[in-house]
Formats: sequence, structure tokens, C-alpha cells
Amino acid sequence: MQKEKARAEYHVRSVQRALRILDCFNHNNPYLGVSEIGTMIGLHKSTVHALLITLEDEGFVAKDEEKNKYFLTYKLFQLGAIVSENISVKNIAMPYMEELCRETDQSVALNVISNHQRMVLSVCENKGPMKLTLRPGQLLSLHSSAAGKVLLSGLTESELAEVVAIRGLEPMTPKTITDPEVLRRELETTRQRGYALCSGESYWAGSVSAPLRNYNGKIIASICVYGPIQDFEGEKLAFYIEKCQSCCMKVSRLLGQAKA
Repeated sequence: MQKEKARAEYHVRSVQRALRILDCFNHNNPYLGVSEIGTMIGLHKSTVHALLITLEDEGFVAKDEEKNKYFLTYKLFQLGAIVSENISVKNIAMPYMEELCRETDQSVALNVISNHQRMVLSVCENKGPMKLTLRPGQLLSLHSSAAGKVLLSGLTESELAEVVAIRGLEPMTPKTITDPEVLRRELETTRQRGYALCSGESYWAGSVSAPLRNYNGKIIASICVYGPIQDFEGEKLAFYIEKCQSCCMKVSRLLGQAKA
């Protein structure tokens, strides 16, 4: 808490307000007037007007004189293109995955959907003798793990149906979900609570997973904590859930997700 307070002391209010103005624009509000922005962020019109003039002179917004409203310029698009070309999810997530691995003393993996399967992008293995080995590039089923269920929870109904039709719901163990309707209910639970669990649904492993979201809230990857099934119960399980969700929220912020 003390660290957050010390960091806040460095905040420049005018810069913070200008960035909040930029954050007001979206697909539903591509054009905004001074009064509208003032209402959205709780600032007086004169303050908003001064900030917009500055942003206009710096090339970040422009004014449509006919509508008497402002809109974002291509300068932000150019900056976004630099980000997309030079930053990967793997590079952003890795330091936080390593920290999660140390905190939980369990292995951690980053996962995405590839060819209707779960693909492991990167792995941080714990130092203990009990290991369940995953390797980067490995392809696994989506329905039989916490990481896969998180990824499935971000799909549309038609996309989910396509995965089930192409890959099926193979029973990896007696605990694997093999009924499409049961899977749909499990995915709805995952969406509501913000994480997924796996207990013996695949190779008798236990795991916890949470989503990574991009700037528009879309799930683009998942991070999971995994290990021997006996470690994933009681207070330990609650601890893993908390740490995994915290890790994913930090990474998602770097990927552009706005604060709730």
C-alpha cells in the first residue's frame, strides 16, 4: 500500500486528465463535445476545453467544425501500430509468470488457441521434484483443462460449436467433461467468476487459470498454475486462485485493458 501511495505522488494531474479524455472515445462515441467529455470525467468545461486545445495542437485529436465535436486522429493509430509490431504477449507475460511461479511454488504456463486446440506458448517450471511437464509449442485439448476452459469462455457460441464439432470432447480421464451442455454451463461459471479450475480432468493434474484480455476486453490468452492434484485444494487452492487472477490482471493492463 505504501508503494502505491509513493507512486501516486509522481502523478501529473494535467497529464492524467488528458489521458482520461482520450479514453472517453470509443466505437460508440467517436465524436465528443466539450460538455459531453466534462460530464463523463467530472471536469468543468473550461478545463476540458483547455486540455482539448493542447491535445489538438499535439496532433492527438482534431475538431469537426460542422459538428462542433472532437475526434481521435491517426497519430494514436500510428502509436498503436508500433506497439502491435514490437510487443508480444509472451514477452509481456514472462516476468509476471516467473513471479507467479515463485509465489505459488507451482509451474505456470501461457496458452492460446491454435487450430481449435490449446497451444502452450511458454512455461515456467517450479524447482520441486514433483513436476507435470508441459513444453512450448505443445498442442492439447481445450475442454479438459482450466487453461483451455478459460480460452473457450471467450468464444462465441458458433466458435465453441465449431471447436466441439472439429475436435470433439475426448475423455482424458473419467472426470473429463464430455457433454457439450455441461461444458457450456462450466464456461458460463468461468465467465462469471473470472477463473477456471481443473481437478483430475486431464492426466490427474490440478490447475487454476485466468484470462488475459486486450484493449477491447477480448480474451486472447490464458495463464494457468498447474501441478499435482493433491496440491489444489483447501487454502492452497484459494491462494493459487488469488495469485493467478492478480497476475493476469497485471498483464492485461499492459495489453491495454482498461481498469474496471
